[in-house]
Amino acid sequence: MLYPLRMLALTLPLVAFSASLRAQAEGREAEFAVTVDSARHEVVIRVGPFVLPSMAAHAAHGHESQMPQFSYGFVWPVDGTGRGFRMSIRDAEGKRISQRVLHHLSIINRERRQLLLPLDERIMSAGRETPTVLLPPTVGLPLARGNRMKLGIMWHNETPDDVDAAWLTIQIRYSPANLMPRPVLTLPIAMDVADMPGQPNTFTVPPGRSEVAREFIMPVSAHLLGANGHMHDWGTELRLEDAASGKVMTRIKPRLDSLGKIQQMPTRLYGIVGDGISLRAGRRYRVVVVYDNPTGAPLRGVMGHLDGLISVSAKDLARWPKPGSPEIAYVDEGALRAEYQPPH
Repeated sequence: MLYPLRMLALTLPLVAFSASLRAQAEGREAEFAVTVDSARHEVVIRVGPFVLPSMAAHAAHGHESQMPQFSYGFVWPVDGTGRGFRMSIRDAEGKRISQRVLHHLSIINRERRQLLLPLDERIMSAGRETPTVLLPPTVGLPLARGNRMKLGIMWHNETPDDVDAAWLTIQIRYSPANLMPRPVLTLPIAMDVADMPGQPNTFTVPPGRSEVAREFIMPVSAHLLGANGHMHDWGTELRLEDAASGKVMTRIKPRLDSLGKIQQMPTRLYGIVGDGISLRAGRRYRVVVVYDNPTGAPLRGVMGHLDGLISVSAKDLARWPKPGSPEIAYVDEGALRAEYQPPH
């Protein structure tokens, strides 16, 4: 279930700060600005312009090293709880540009670590297939004014047209800190078949259908309230299983076009009615990624991660790994242990 936001004609930013940063895009300056619209309870990030030459000829086999990447640090400007986001990409005249020019983006919170890996918390991720995501005001991700954040962007213009000036806008909806009744506090969980500190979370899949799995032991008890994910084209399924019983806890299948290109990755919400999906501390779970590669050649640099939102009790929240702690919940290397090597 999705909760699309309605566009309002009037914007009333009450707090704003901006920085001009070098984007290294054909010598152009990229403007990076964060504003707070307290009337709509949104933190708005706007960055651009970016020059994006067409990479349509390399759309199927483009490697990350060929894709422009940018990173921006900023300080979170409000106290409250994050509820979701929408994003848009537009040209200099305000005309919408296809989301197919984006490979992925993410926002990192440097004040908290991930549950399964000793990496900074990823509060949001989006790809070319990600729709608007908005949770009800009864739940939210705690964010404090002054938290150190980082926005990372990777572009991959697989459309046939060059883009002379792309402006990216991310509108993050939040609930104010004085909202009553207070929202149920939630935290993100990232379940990735290839992520490890110091390594890219990409891997190679062979021709035909293939599955990559990775197991982890849940560090705390929690309830999964919602899930989304990210794959590359010809990805057909993400699922979470109970490793002992084989029971499928949740399954997400992207919507594909006739060529196998991912058009949309659905968002599953489980905690709107009921408590969500129970995940128990000390129990082993398995994240599985499925690809069906029709190209006859290995697909390199693909991704597969299931991203969720979980609620935890105060007792379990106190057990959350602290920043700087080295604990890793994964019990194997997933895609990295089974990296496909084509015959020589």
